Amino acid sequence: MRRARRLTSSERWELGLFLIMLVVGCLCLTALLNGNNLPRLFAFATPTAADQPPLVLDPPAQSTPMPLLQTAPPISLNPVAPALPVLSRQPAVEPPQPAPRLVPAKKAAPDVRYYAGHKYIYSKTIRLRVTAYAPDIRCTWPYPGTTTASGLSVKTNRGRLVAADPRLIPLHSLVAVPGYASGAPVPVLDTGGAIKGSRLDVLLPNFDQAKDWGTQTLSVRVYEPAD
Repeated sequence: MRRARRLTSSERWELGLFLIMLVVGCLCLTALLNGNNLPRLFAFATPTAADQPPLVLDPPAQSTPMPLLQTAPPISLNPVAPALPVLSRQPAVEPPQPAPRLVPAKKAAPDVRYYAGHKYIYSKTIRLRVTAYAPDIRCTWPYPGTTTASGLSVKTNRGRLVAADPRLIPLHSLVAVPGYASGAPVPVLDTGGAIKGSRLDVLLPNFDQAKDWGTQTLSVRVYEPAD
C-alpha cells in the first residue's frame, strides 16, 4: 500500500490561502445577493436604519397646538397673463342707413313755339284725317276763297295755314302736320262745312297740289297760346 505524501510548508500556505480566498468569495457573493443582512464581519459595514435606535424628542412644555404657518405660493419667474373672458361672437349689427332722399324727377322743358310775337306751348297730339284745299272756287264755293273764317287773308303766313273744327282745335292755335310746311307749326285760321270732328284741311297754293295731297291719317301736334 502506497503512503500519502506529506505536504510541504509552501504547499500548506498555498492551500490555506486558497481556502481563505474561497471563504471570502462566498461571503462577498452572499453580501451581493442580500445587501441588508451583511454579517458583522467587516469593520466597514454601514449600519442600516433598522439597527439605529429611534431618536426620541422631548415633548413640548405646553400642550397648546402651534398655529399652522401658511406657506406663500411659489413665485413664478414667468408670470402668465390672466385669461381673458371668452366673448360670444355675435353678428355685427349695421347702423341704420338713412332713408334715400327722393329727388323729384326733372320735368322736361316745355315745347314752346312763337308766332306773330305770341308764345305757344305744346298741348297734345291727336290723330286726324288730313285733307287739302286751295284758294280756288272749286274748293271754297260759295265763298271766293280769298279770306279765312278768322277774317285774315289766305296769304297770311305766306299761305301756310289750316282749317279745323274749332270745337276740337280753337282758332289761332298752332298745329304741326307731318309733311306740311316742313313740319313747322302753322296757325289754325279757317273752318269749313265738311271739316267737323277729327278732320283737318291744309291750304296749298293750287287745286292740283290739293288734289295730289289726297287723304292722310296723321298724328298732329297742337300748340295753344300761352298768353
